[in-house]
Amino acid sequence: MLSRMAFKMATGSGKTVVMAMLIAWHVLNKLANPQDARFSDTFLVVTPGITVRDRLRVLLPSDPNNYYAHHDVAPAELREELGKARIVVTNFHGFLPRERTAAGKLTKAILTLIVEVSGEPRRDKAAKVATARNLWIPAVNNDGRFGRWAFIEVTDPWDAKNTIRAAIDGLLAADTI
Repeated sequence: MLSRMAFKMATGSGKTVVMAMLIAWHVLNKLANPQDARFSDTFLVVTPGITVRDRLRVLLPSDPNNYYAHHDVAPAELREELGKARIVVTNFHGFLPRERTAAGKLTKAILTLIVEVSGEPRRDKAAKVATARNLWIPAVNNDGRFGRWAFIEVTDPWDAKNTIRAAIDGLLAADTI
């Protein structure tokens, strides 16, 4: 059973404090009476947008500015227990169905090549290069709506033309574009 509670309150009247009080009351009662179905330790707070979602982080007991301590909603000796609650604060956009459209043949054939010219292999660029090559590029390509993407690092600017040509030839040979 999914219990829902709704409150109609004016701006500035303390809606967030009321939510914190209800969460604390439910969690502490559920921990004291685990079999009592009247109480819950799991909460889903759905907001109308990311600004409100970000402001409601104060409902998370782990947040440094949480209302349980800031407004003394729960006694200090019980605040650690609130950390056992499962609280998700999200905006409604996460529940909207996502439209998936097939990318056209031309879109899939176009290659966007990201070229990182570093001049020489450097350790401080290794994380940037690895992130682009191993995370960002595969994520964009898996989505499929933005054409095909590839990443290369040019370590010798004087040989950039040959490095880029070799990369494109390798992509064509691998039939990834």
